[in-house]
Amino acid sequence: IWKDPTTGWFYLFARMFHMAGTYAGRGTMNWWSSPNITGPYSSKGTNLVPDNLGNWDSGTISRAYVFKYGGKFYMSYDANSQDQNVGAQIGFATSTDLLPRNWTKYPSNPQVRTSDWDTDFVLQHCTFVEGSKVYIYACVPGNIVMQETDLQGW
Repeated sequence: IWKDPTTGWFYLFARMFHMAGTYAGRGTMNWWSSPNITGPYSSKGTNLVPDNLGNWDSGTISRAYVFKYGGKFYMSYDANSQDQNVGAQIGFATSTDLLPRNWTKYPSNPQVRTSDWDTDFVLQHCTFVEGSKVYIYACVPGNIVMQETDLQGW
């Protein structure tokens, strides 16, 4: 859940798993909003969808963290490939308005790769902003790792 300090509204981002249709067997990132943290929340649609087969995020998109930084909204998210033998990795997307389908994935995704940590997967992450730095904490088999960025080099 992210609270917009300007409007006071709360935004909930969560994976929706699809049993049929275009994204059958895969998950999309959807969002809901409410003026109260306890709800009720109204659905606002889909923010991110899995990419085409052959890409690192062609499977399920999950575990999103949204934050505002330098006038833009950022979403870090776990995703995996539906057709490659690569586990979950972490990517970023940006938006100027939070609206569905107005999110742009970083072209250099994934930002935190399995190869960075010599592991099969990097997931269950959280993202934390402190000053001008963004910290990404993630689970890898048997450990928790941290990566720091200023978002400029990505």
